[in-house]
Amino acid sequence: MDVVLAEMARHDGPVGARTLWRSVVDGGFDVSESTISRILGELDAQDLSRVVGKKGRELTTAGRALASSMLTEARRATQLDEALYIRDPEELLDLLAARRGLERETVRAAALRATEPELVRLDQLTAAEADVLEVDNWHDRIDFHSYIGRISHNKQLVALTEVAFDRRRAALERLIFMVGMRTGNAGIGHDEHRAIADAVRGRDADAAETLMVSHIEAVMSSVSQFARTASPDVIEGLFRQQVPVTGARRALTLTTLINNRAAAREIGAP
Repeated sequence: MDVVLAEMARHDGPVGARTLWRSVVDGGFDVSESTISRILGELDAQDLSRVVGKKGRELTTAGRALASSMLTEARRATQLDEALYIRDPEELLDLLAARRGLERETVRAAALRATEPELVRLDQLTAAEADVLEVDNWHDRIDFHSYIGRISHNKQLVALTEVAFDRRRAALERLIFMVGMRTGNAGIGHDEHRAIADAVRGRDADAAETLMVSHIEAVMSSVSQFARTASPDVIEGLFRQQVPVTGARRALTLTTLINNRAAAREIGAP
């Protein structure tokens, strides 16, 4: 439905079902004309479009507003995916610097606001990292960092944490882990996590922040070491393993169909 809505938004006036169908197919989507007609009926039923005599259909004010909102959402998702697709050590260092700013705040808030059951769970997560040098256990580190964000009880920090540690970006976390493996620093993180968890349990926000910053900067140091000592072929090979992630299907379909300034202006998007 979102693709049809977006395609209709490109037209100033009414557009017929067959014209829409051809445009959607030309945009790379395998869909039948009957499916397009069914979707148009659904848009009519939701007061997002209306029939204009024999000329076809046009979006209502509500439909055009929804299309604008969807395009904005799609562009944001695409920009975020691009920002989190890391191509080289320098970009990885930039990402870690951003996380340092986020996580020094989440760990402070967690130390001050986490409930007792949440502190018990944090201890359990830390204990589960015992086999940190096992390649299959690299994801345990994501759980530790994302959980601290969740127990910050700050809705803005929680939202940012969900973006930073979205499971769709698992390849990125594995990349960080593999860099640590290659520099011999992969096992250090567990001891640092233990110290951070102890500070959070002790409600020592200052210590927790200091330890988290030190922990992330140690990871950054490991990345810098890797960049200095590894061969260009090794670096390229490791970073090439990280496949770029796409956002929600809505973002993908909309940006595929509407990816130029003219279309954006037609539907009133910023």
